[in-house]
Amino acid sequence: LFEAMLPDGSVLGLRFVTMGDPTQPAELLSFEAWAGFRAAIFLPMDALQMAVYDLYALSLPLFLPEPKRWLPPFVYRKLKALALSEPSPSNLPPASFPYRRPFTLPEDLDDLSWGQGWDAVRAWTQLTDFARLPHLQHFLSFADLLEAVGDADGLTVTSRAMAAEHGRMLIRAGGLWRGLLSRAL
Repeated sequence: LFEAMLPDGSVLGLRFVTMGDPTQPAELLSFEAWAGFRAAIFLPMDALQMAVYDLYALSLPLFLPEPKRWLPPFVYRKLKALALSEPSPSNLPPASFPYRRPFTLPEDLDDLSWGQGWDAVRAWTQLTDFARLPHLQHFLSFADLLEAVGDADGLTVTSRAMAAEHGRMLIRAGGLWRGLLSRAL
């Protein structure tokens, strides 16, 4: 569709591949193949939520929906009441957050009615690694995404920063496990 809107002879040069899709060519199903990509759009669906850590470890620049507006419906897409929450997500200003902890009552876990709503889902989403990991790129629109993916120098800087951060994460995790296991043994 996008290439159809370009002038004759122009090509976007983008290839969209779905991770975990067995209908993809076998050469695209390995992490070695993913390490060769310029960047990845990551939509945290249920089956692949943990893959963000694998892709981060590869230092592959990751683009996710903007955390306050577009990320919550992906993170909490199984909550049936999301569509019924008040006020409508599209009409709510992104800066309004409640001064309460979301999902504090057992009945709130699957119910986003009057006691919870869109603000609670957004607040909870802000606590996920999808919103908090350093060097993740977030996009508000597809136009923003295309512009960022086209910035090869920016992607290289991001990839290097992710590699350095992943190294620090390994050191912190190693220290944590060393401390835990030394007490247990």
